Amino acid sequence: MSGANISLSPLKAARREKIIDAAERMFLSYGFRGTTVEGIAEAAGISKVTLYAYFHAKDAAFEAVAARFFETLRTAAMAALGGPGRRSARVAAALIAKHGILFDTVRASPHAAELLAARAKVAARLDALGTGLIVTLGAVLNDAQAGRILYNATVGISDAAATRNDMAADITRLVAAMVPD
Repeated sequence: MSGANISLSPLKAARREKIIDAAERMFLSYGFRGTTVEGIAEAAGISKVTLYAYFHAKDAAFEAVAARFFETLRTAAMAALGGPGRRSARVAAALIAKHGILFDTVRASPHAAELLAARAKVAARLDALGTGLIVTLGAVLNDAQAGRILYNATVGISDAAATRNDMAADITRLVAAMVPD
């Protein structure tokens, strides 16, 4: 049952989400190495046996947390891109939404470096998210190369920013310079 593609009853789907919620809290609080299957089960209020019915290992729970997290990032970026306003404002809002959620969630964790180092466990999903946003930005800008450059530049801005406000201001300034309305 560890795959997200399997159709679950509403009760089992709710239990799976509860486990993912607990796993996310544990990974953010204790890091990947410090989180145990037992800890996730306890945080979710279930037995370890029940947890294993949904996720065969801690890695599988981490992958489920990451999949949901990346979908949240994608949804927030797409919603901002599709919103009202000037093109440059929508592009900036989309990039700030994506990077801001990452900044607020993962980088706020005392285990941010470890969680970000665990990218190898979810590299395909991370790459797919980046590629999807690059393609979408390229379409919005009518320039695939500009979409790629803009996205990659904002990854660097996000990684180097000391605060979320600094990140948002730098992304806004970059988009204003690169995106004509």
